[in-house]
Amino acid sequence: MDGNLTILINSVDVTSAEVRRSLNVSRTLTRESDNCLFRVRDTAAVIREGQEVQIYVGTTAQILFAGIVDMAPRYPFAGMQAWEYSVVCRDYSKVFDYRRVAEAYLDKTAKYIIEDLVSNYVAGAWGITTTNVVTGPTIEEISFNYLSPASCIKKICDLTGYSWYVDYEKDVHFFGSEAKTAPYEIKDDPDFSFFNYSDQRDMAQIRNRVTVSGGKFLSPPFTDTFTGDGTADEYELTDLPHNISILEDSVAKTVGIVNITVPATVDYIVDYWRKTVTRTAGNLGNLVVLSVTYSYHAKVVSQAEDSDAQTALVALEGGDGIREDRIIDDTITSVPEAHAIALSQIRDYAYAKIRGSFKTFEDGFDVGQRLTVAFSGTDYNGDYTITSVNIRCVQNGLLEYSITFAEKAMRVEDLLVKLLRKSDITATESGEGIDKIKIVEETIEFVDTNTIQTDTYSATTWGADVDEFKWGFAQWA
Repeated sequence: MDGNLTILINSVDVTSAEVRRSLNVSRTLTRESDNCLFRVRDTAAVIREGQEVQIYVGTTAQILFAGIVDMAPRYPFAGMQAWEYSVVCRDYSKVFDYRRVAEAYLDKTAKYIIEDLVSNYVAGAWGITTTNVVTGPTIEEISFNYLSPASCIKKICDLTGYSWYVDYEKDVHFFGSEAKTAPYEIKDDPDFSFFNYSDQRDMAQIRNRVTVSGGKFLSPPFTDTFTGDGTADEYELTDLPHNISILEDSVAKTVGIVNITVPATVDYIVDYWRKTVTRTAGNLGNLVVLSVTYSYHAKVVSQAEDSDAQTALVALEGGDGIREDRIIDDTITSVPEAHAIALSQIRDYAYAKIRGSFKTFEDGFDVGQRLTVAFSGTDYNGDYTITSVNIRCVQNGLLEYSITFAEKAMRVEDLLVKLLRKSDITATESGEGIDKIKIVEETIEFVDTNTIQTDTYSATTWGADVDEFKWGFAQWA
C-alpha cells in the first residue's frame, strides 16, 4: 500500500490491499473525464463496474479523486489463492453517459439547458447538483438527437467557448473563466520546488479559416413563378418541394399529392420526386401568373475566418498565412449553429499558443487555475491556464504532480465582436425533427358480427333450363 492515502470503494476501505505505487490520477480541463488507475490484491470486497470510489490524501479531509469504477478486470495471483483487480475509474461525468437526450431548445441560456438536462436525463439518485453553472450566453437554437447528456454539454461548450466538469462533490461547473489562481508562480526565484520545466510555441494546431458542413435544414419559403401560355398544364419546380402553396393571379388554389389525392378534388397535383405541379383542370390560361411557394432541404454550410490572425502568421513564416480546416458533422442542422461552431474553432485555434509543462511534489495545483510564468529574459512570460494534472505515487505515499499549461484563448466576447463585423450570419429554420417513441401496453377488444346466407345444393343439380348447371356453390347458366 502507499502510505498517506485512503481508498474507499462503495464506502469499504481497501487501502491496505492497494498495490504499492500503482495509483495514477489524471485530471484534464473540461471536455475529457478525470481518470484514476490502481491495483488491488487479496481484498474481501468484490470490485465491479458502477461502484463509487473516493481517494483521499491522509484522512478524508483532502480528496484526491472521486468517481465511478469504469472497468475492473481481475487476474489470479499467488497460485490462484487470490485475485488482483486492475481498477479503472472515471469521475462523476460518467453518469452523464447513461441516458440519451432528444430535445430542441430555442432562445434559452446555457444555464437553462444544462439544468434541464441534469433534471431530466441524469438519475436523481446520483445527487448531481448545478450550483456552479453560470448563466452563460443565450443560445438561439440547438437540438440534440439522441446524444448523451455529456455530449450535449460538450456541444454547448463548443458553441460558447465555455468549459465544464463535475467536481468530486458531484456539482457541475460550467464557466467562461473560473477565478482560481495556482498556489505558486513559475519564476527565477520560486517559492516552491519544481523540475523538468519546458515551454514552446505550438504552430501545428493553427487554423484561421474554418468551413463547417452539416446536414440539411428546411429552407425559408421560396417561390417559383410561371406564366401560362394556354397550352401547358405541367410545370417543373427548381427543387424538391415541402409545405407547398399555389396561387393563380394571387388566388389561392388547392393542392394534392400524386397517387394519393383524387385529382378531381383539387386544383393542382404535386409529384415530389419529379418536382412537378400539374393543373387538374387542364392548360393554364394565357398570361395567367402561377406562383408556387415551398420550402426545400438545403445543405448547411458556414465559414468563418480571421484575417488579422492570417496577417500575423505571414509575419512569422511568410506565405499567405491561411491555415484552413473543414468540419463535417451531419448532426448540425442549422446555419447559426454551424457558424457558431466555426467561430469557436477560430477562437481556439486562429493563433499559435504557448504551451508548457513541469513537475513538482507540491500539491494544490488543479486544472483551470491561472498560472503565472515570470522568468527573466523570455518572450513567454504571462498568465496561462493549467490544462491537465497527472498524479502518481512514487514512493511511500509521496505524490508527483505533472502539470501542463497553455495560453488562454481569446475572450469569447472579444472574438465575437471582432468576427461579427466581417461575417454575415444568415438565420434559418432547423429542418431536424426529434422523434420520441414510448412503448405502452394497450388492450383493444374487437366485436365483429357477420351474417352468412346459406343455400343447400346437391353435389350436382340441373336447373329447370337445360343450360343451367350447379355444382356446390358454383353455377352457370
